[in-house]
Amino acid sequence: MIKLETLGLTIGIHEHNTGDAPAGAHALLHILGQDQPGMISRVSSVLADLHVSIETLESLVEPGSMSGDLMFRANARIIIPPHLSPTEVSEALEGIAADLMIDVELNEAAVEED
Repeated sequence: MIKLETLGLTIGIHEHNTGDAPAGAHALLHILGQDQPGMISRVSSVLADLHVSIETLESLVEPGSMSGDLMFRANARIIIPPHLSPTEVSEALEGIAADLMIDVELNEAAVEED
């Protein structure tokens, strides 16, 4: 039996305060690019610097349809704080898009009810 900790993997489950959701505009963020280490880290750092909240994030790596190279795809539901516009968030993400060789798309999203 291999312990995951010896491989550097730790899994944790944490109960979060179920207080009010952050205020702001809801948006859907779509990212596509050739897979490379650190992509989520770089994108989430930009969002954190802007105080953008990530409600959900799904990512996967799959073979590209033409080249067969591994492609990284991520979809996130985010909340943009009231003092920022979606355009400002897009521009900040475009600032790292060329370096990461990713396509970034940001669209308005409806507020989900619980």
